[in-house]
Amino acid sequence: ELIQTVLEIERLLGRERSAETRWGPRAIDLDVLLWGDRTIRHAGPPALEVPHPRLAERRFALLPLIDLYGDDRVVPGRRDTLGALAVRVAAQSVERLGDW
Repeated sequence: ELIQTVLEIERLLGRERSAETRWGPRAIDLDVLLWGDRTIRHAGPPALEVPHPRLAERRFALLPLIDLYGDDRVVPGRRDTLGALAVRVAAQSVERLGDW
């Protein structure tokens, strides 16, 4: 299952969920933002929702997706395009460190 694979990759890269503070720093945090045209709602545990439920609020996630898919890509399960969502959060500061 996808979520189990993601959690195992995080573990192999040094993430220790039991030692973390929620919303605090962590060694690695992998989020599945999109998966083709699929929509997934798995209550868990562990839970998985694709597209990521807070994608529309996160410019730092939208901009790399626009680089990959273009700004006219419609987000599965929504009527919004990636570009339209990015415009709504344009005030958020994002520093590009290099190629995604």
